[in-house]
Amino acid sequence: MHIAFTSQAAEPVHYLAQGWTGSERQQFYYTTQGSQLIPYDWFLALERAGREERFASDANMQRLRFIPQAPNADRNPDGLPIGFVLDDNPDTVKDNAIKRSFLGKEFERLKPADLTDRWLGLTCAACHTANIEYGGQVIRIDGGAAMADVQTFLAELSDALAATLKNEAALERFAQVVLKKTGTGYSKEEKAALADRMQNYSPALIRLVKRGTGKHPYGFGRLDAFGAILNEVCDTSLNLPGNYYPSDAPASFPFLWGAPQLDWVQWNGTADNPLGRNVGEVIGVFGQVNLNPMPAESRFKSTANIQNLFRLEEQLHELQSPPWPSDILGELDATKVAKGKQLFIKNCSTCHSLRDPKTNQYPLTKANAFGKQFVRTHMIKLDEIGTDPALATNFARLADPGSLRGPMDPPQVPRPLVLERAVGGAIVRQLGEHRPPLDDETKLRINGYRVPGASPPNPFGYKARPLEGIWATAPFLHNGSVPNLYELLLPAKRRSKSFYVGNRIFNPKLVGFETAKANGTWQFKVTDGETCIPGNSNAGHEGHGAGEKLGYTETFENGAWREFTDDERYELIEFMKSLGAIESVPQDEPTQIKNIVSLTLQQLKNRYSGDKQILRGVHSKDHGCVQAEFEVAADLPPEYRVGVFAKPGRKYPTRIRFSNAATLVLPDDPIDDMTGKTSPGSRGMAIKLLGVEGTPLVEPLGALTQDFLLVNHPVFAFANVQDYEVLSAVLADPTNKERADKFFGIQFAKGGAAAERAKKSLQIINRIRAADVASGAFQPQPASPVDCQYFSGAPFLYGDGMVMKFSAKPVAPDLAAKPNSSEPDYLRKALIERLAKKQGNKPVIFQFQVQCRPVGSLDLADDIENACHEWPANQFPFVTVATLTIPLQEFDSPEQRAACEKLFFTPWHSLAEHRPLGGINRMRRAVYEASVGMRSLPKEPPAK
Repeated sequence: MHIAFTSQAAEPVHYLAQGWTGSERQQFYYTTQGSQLIPYDWFLALERAGREERFASDANMQRLRFIPQAPNADRNPDGLPIGFVLDDNPDTVKDNAIKRSFLGKEFERLKPADLTDRWLGLTCAACHTANIEYGGQVIRIDGGAAMADVQTFLAELSDALAATLKNEAALERFAQVVLKKTGTGYSKEEKAALADRMQNYSPALIRLVKRGTGKHPYGFGRLDAFGAILNEVCDTSLNLPGNYYPSDAPASFPFLWGAPQLDWVQWNGTADNPLGRNVGEVIGVFGQVNLNPMPAESRFKSTANIQNLFRLEEQLHELQSPPWPSDILGELDATKVAKGKQLFIKNCSTCHSLRDPKTNQYPLTKANAFGKQFVRTHMIKLDEIGTDPALATNFARLADPGSLRGPMDPPQVPRPLVLERAVGGAIVRQLGEHRPPLDDETKLRINGYRVPGASPPNPFGYKARPLEGIWATAPFLHNGSVPNLYELLLPAKRRSKSFYVGNRIFNPKLVGFETAKANGTWQFKVTDGETCIPGNSNAGHEGHGAGEKLGYTETFENGAWREFTDDERYELIEFMKSLGAIESVPQDEPTQIKNIVSLTLQQLKNRYSGDKQILRGVHSKDHGCVQAEFEVAADLPPEYRVGVFAKPGRKYPTRIRFSNAATLVLPDDPIDDMTGKTSPGSRGMAIKLLGVEGTPLVEPLGALTQDFLLVNHPVFAFANVQDYEVLSAVLADPTNKERADKFFGIQFAKGGAAAERAKKSLQIINRIRAADVASGAFQPQPASPVDCQYFSGAPFLYGDGMVMKFSAKPVAPDLAAKPNSSEPDYLRKALIERLAKKQGNKPVIFQFQVQCRPVGSLDLADDIENACHEWPANQFPFVTVATLTIPLQEFDSPEQRAACEKLFFTPWHSLAEHRPLGGINRMRRAVYEASVGMRSLPKEPPAK
């Protein structure tokens, strides 16, 4: 799902479902991190060298492949491109101790008043936000690899400043704008003073350009960020010019989704602590740090805004990979996806791991000292992967540590060690100065729960990570030397030695951007004549590695390796297009679920003290457990033949439990304390298929079963795990007497999103309790459990690439019968009557129906993670895939009732093809298992 948004500075943009709201997206684009490149008002007024065109014009920013944006009063009043931001932090903008190293010897000629209190900087969004164009439409990729040419931007910015100083007319226009903006007013004296400040600043910008430059230009979408960062610290901040090295190992901007969950990040796997990584990044994009040991009280002052960096890192936890937009780029070929998946598992998954179909989780590291696990990446040695070595080898260059020298250091140490000390000092200083002081738990969270001092696994190599969203990140390899996925699956000798970069037109077949020469594009070259350009090799990731499950461009077959065929390449590409997140798991959810489990067990202890029989936590009152038959539709279309529906006409013996959803055993329509009238509640239908075959999600307690749990309303009353934690705490408090009222007071007091969710929850509860449709009920209140439609509420997988919600709809409900609300157990009595073996009664038949949607069409936040969000049936019609027949029978004997109580239903009694999705389902697994453990239930019933 995506939403079109029209900007004055761009074509209509389609935002893919990546887990961010519009507000969060703007926060990412325009939150300062502490980058201070050039006085803000100068940037707005500056003209391009030799032209009267404003340097910051949309046309110029577009030429450099930044993404222009329309002005926004709240976040971007001056209409800056994405990732360009004002920094006016009063703690840093005029701090002499910080600015001295950046501005150099010219700093001494500046008066403190000459330092501006408004600086322009860049944020990570400038390099990690992308646009893709196809068929006249623009697709936004948040956290993607930008096309921007940062190197040329800086060089031309420096040239523009120098040209303005040399051109009297340009200087006059510049001064008129700047002096009006700064409030001093124009005069010849103020103009001369401004020119003097420009003259003193210009050398600093020239030096900055040099720090990030090598012999050969980088072009669009690449930057030697490591080279620039290490030169900034080892050369500029330490004031040791002998530590300078040319920045000649350009790399593509890596994509950001999933990064906070990885054990190691950066192309060479050298960073684990997110705060250290991000502070280092700020230094690389024009932040500053004082490393001078004297005076001691100023050492390690920096412009890095750690508070904002933490907020942005927290937000990155919610960023999801972009789903393939099939309505724009074309539908995926399911047959090719399936074949490509098998090829990927056989040849690629050793390095680029896939999610476990049972847990939806990537392989994880062992729990660290703080009990945290991370997605395990794989480091491939240089001699094995064979790709350009410059980035990895340059990283290990040596430098004089200067004022950061340790007592046991040799004359020169690895430059990363110097960076680590500089960044660590800046972080320790800021965290130590925070007021009020930070507690230990907050410090751990800010540092991503990483163990201090961990050593990178192998800096002389490159990291392989999961490939969700890889389709949106061309060009490929760490240095952007391969234009598309198709060429990446070719031997290196068949890859393009030269192609044009800067075109945003997408090629959905090859999966990359168009490479022909076009207006404003730049020619990438592997070689300069006969010699490979340092940093530009497109070799490697070819042939095969060690073992029979590591084929980069080959597959092992019949005892020998062979190249992929073209058909196989396109099958692999089709599968990689399909890779994407299906769920968005909040960072705090595992802790919240643990709390909910503990609170649920406390509720059970409160209810069932002493020797009382412990009943279910919810749906404690049943109306009867009946036998039935579940028959897959004989004419089921092929696309629906998945999991338990794989064989048309297949019949499953079935058990069904009808119930009230309430936590306590109460009358079916209890009296509402507020109104004094009877009030209906939620009804449940739990279906258990026996004789199921396939791959189970959890180890079965006996015979494998497939459970489908439903309620008689299309949504749940509470949206997510966060809300359930609050609700559980309210219910576990005996003083609240199992009433949820206090939940709403708590959530409304929070305001914002929590209050909005609570408002929606209250609306749903009122509809569940409504006496009839006219009063707002979702459907007429049933006179018996078999006279209403039931819904899954939450979503589930339906094989590869599809998600379903399901429903059981009665074929012939008795809509004329009215609920007998005065009878406390009228639903059980009505069910006994409907299924009695007597004249006129017939078997009860339900149609089992599904709403199926492609993964790429879903908004994860709403369609998967928000259990209050309905999929409208008129937009996503239900399709009948099976028939559920309940024969006439007797089910109310004491023995049958006892057996009913022992049945254990959970959505996780399931085949892998129907894995439960979303936070509510993830919570249900843990809570149901804990509840059944407390109840000491026996194993599952036999298969027949």
